[in-house]
Amino acid sequence: MNRSEEAPAWPRSSKTLGKKTIAARGTGVRPATRNNKPKTRSSTTGLQTTSTRGDFKNIAIIRLSSVGDVIVALPALEGLRSTYPEAKISWIVERRARNILEGHPSIDQLIEFPREHWRSFQGRPFGALRALPGMRRFYRSLRDQRFDLTVDFQGNLKSGSCTFFSRAKVRLGYARSECREPNYLFTNRRLDIAGQAIHRIDRDVLLVGKVGVPFAVPRPRIAFDPADRGAGDRTVKAPHAGPPAVVLHPGTSDFMPHKRWAIENYAKLGDALVRQIGARVLLSWGPGEEARIAALRDAMSEPSEVIPPTPTLKSLGYLLSRADLVVGGDTGPIHLAVVQGVPTICIMGPSDPRLHYPHGHPERAFYRRVPCSPCRDRACAQLTCLEDISPSEVVDRATEILQTAERA
Repeated sequence: MNRSEEAPAWPRSSKTLGKKTIAARGTGVRPATRNNKPKTRSSTTGLQTTSTRGDFKNIAIIRLSSVGDVIVALPALEGLRSTYPEAKISWIVERRARNILEGHPSIDQLIEFPREHWRSFQGRPFGALRALPGMRRFYRSLRDQRFDLTVDFQGNLKSGSCTFFSRAKVRLGYARSECREPNYLFTNRRLDIAGQAIHRIDRDVLLVGKVGVPFAVPRPRIAFDPADRGAGDRTVKAPHAGPPAVVLHPGTSDFMPHKRWAIENYAKLGDALVRQIGARVLLSWGPGEEARIAALRDAMSEPSEVIPPTPTLKSLGYLLSRADLVVGGDTGPIHLAVVQGVPTICIMGPSDPRLHYPHGHPERAFYRRVPCSPCRDRACAQLTCLEDISPSEVVDRATEILQTAERA
């Protein structure tokens, strides 16, 4: 797909999550006001934002990490490219999330943020002195690129430093209430979502709406190369070919162990799907998760297959795109399956489901609200929010999804 072709918009849908109805798709543009700044209202959120299309030629996106957050910013990238087809678009990103962006047709340049140097500044005076020359070179290189627009999707001090040193004339970001750190000090055009809990994909699309991008959520593109496709095709021939291929991804990053549903729950889920619908269960894993995936394989009574090692995140993403259903926690590979339109069930645990549910399908997020929900306590000893989600209810939803796809 070349740049003159727009990525297809996801279908509209309106679902209910708890007592709150979430309209998960939609667009709407109001007539221009007297100052020639059209007002765009999102039917997803009801928010009205002032939209000013600029003459931007050199744009920098700032979303350094994590992998999942980089993935959910991709629809906003597609909107920027569609609105500014001739602009040069760069993306500033950390090395660990870079692979998913490599070769993307809407990105002209990837700029790697020197995370190792930045970490040296945190409580290490002598390390900071050693890292200072490297950080100065990096910030100088940003300034020399002469960006006229930066879009900071991250909203912390680390990303704010990139915004500040870019010296861009228009520096787009989130309002003070939406930033965990005083990132708002570095931006001069801000989105205030008035305290609403809005899905991260929609929030990012609303942000670029401040520079004239219409509210729509296109399905983003991933630039798979032949090696990525070869590994996936060898493992899963094609979606809906033969027994339904169900991928279980029990892991999360080491930084987020409190988001992991118990191995025995995944085992019960896998066994039930084999027995009830004859599913082919594939066990997905990433670097450092060998012991966890082996424990899941051993805990299952029915046959399962451990997916061979995937050399890159993109190769895992292509494999997931071949599945009939993917099940896992709030983690990067799950979001990668969602943005490709793969039916996906997400075990939310402590995450706020209003922000992270499978976009367009809030009914596919499993969540138990407890007094401390949502939370970021990575050392929580109870995890009631996860333990109270039973395998049987996930089995019922998974069976419903697979049988609906079968009828279609």
